[in-house]
Amino acid sequence: MDGIVGYKKLNVKGRYGICRFYLINPERNASVNSNVRKLLGVKEVDEVYVTEGPHGLIARARPSSAVSSRRTTTSIVRQFHGNVGVITSYARYRK
Repeated sequence: MDGIVGYKKLNVKGRYGICRFYLINPERNASVNSNVRKLLGVKEVDEVYVTEGPHGLIARARPSSAVSSRRTTTSIVRQFHGNVGVITSYARYRK
């Protein structure tokens, strides 16, 4: 995997598998609770965070396959009219 340097030297536990973070700019005056319920209604979404700044919500999803990943992304983008950025993580590290 690219970008993983010194894995053994760091003495950290790694977990592989795709995790996607969706950075969402909800419409102005939209209900936070309503938006959170929409996101949690998407099968692969585990957590939703309310944030400060340009992205009002961050949703974390753990898709089980490439098809599931595309379906999750399509669903979220449609619900929020394209006001969505996506970050994909391929590995997770903890102490």
